[in-house]
Amino acid sequence: MVKVENLIALYNIGHAAGQVKGIALHPAATPYSVLSGCAMLRVELEHLLAEEVLPFEQSRNPAQRLITAIDVIGEECRQGRSNSPLAGTPMNFELGGAITELEISMNQELNKMPIYFVTKRRAYSVDALINNAEQVFGVAEVALLNKRTLTDIRQAGRSIAFDLPTAVGFHSVRAVEAVARGYHTIVVGTTLPDGTPLGPLIQALQNKRNALLVSKTIDSEDLLNLAIDFLSRIKNVYRNPISHPDMTLEPPQAMNVFESAKCAIALMLEDAPKKSSTPIPAGFF
Repeated sequence: MVKVENLIALYNIGHAAGQVKGIALHPAATPYSVLSGCAMLRVELEHLLAEEVLPFEQSRNPAQRLITAIDVIGEECRQGRSNSPLAGTPMNFELGGAITELEISMNQELNKMPIYFVTKRRAYSVDALINNAEQVFGVAEVALLNKRTLTDIRQAGRSIAFDLPTAVGFHSVRAVEAVARGYHTIVVGTTLPDGTPLGPLIQALQNKRNALLVSKTIDSEDLLNLAIDFLSRIKNVYRNPISHPDMTLEPPQAMNVFESAKCAIALMLEDAPKKSSTPIPAGFF
């Protein structure tokens, strides 16, 4: 998948080709009169052949034929025949025919290309969702996430952009579970195996929370309480249904999963340094 960034080049090709064709059809046209337009058109055609615009295939030969016709015009000028009549000459027919052939070919090929416009998703930047979905978190928070967790967050963002709602839920919940395992390690003091689901994680966090409340180490306003509430909601409302083989999400549900996951992860990343006796290393979660 590549982002198309130079679509203005298509306009430039059409504009330059139209100007050259219009001048070349004039009875008083000479090689010199079309030389400037041909030079501009040639540059744009080189961009097309280098696939700097879109990956054209069937239009490559017509583009190369047009470049050859333009080079003939340039050679006429170099040979001192720049003011000789152009109308009715073989190079005039070659130039006009090559432009027409390219116009027809590009029109047909563009209509067949699998080009889609990705529409905006709520307040999220489409570019960010596709390329850097982790930007929903702060720089310091991102630094705490490991490569696998970042990959899940990025895949969730791409899935939002490309209308893959069930995949959004899968990757969002998996990112939450990864961060929750690291959060469990810090809060509870033991490390659980990779793949441990939210159920056992939540139960262990609740047991630790209850013990900390009894000892008055924390109070009811502590972020641990809120983190547990978010994780429980994700487990009951999203994680368990998503794990069912017949379950599919709709786009609004997928956005809710992603945003719930974002909040849960942000809460754990905010609270973890407060619960840790030592600095948390980069890429811990």
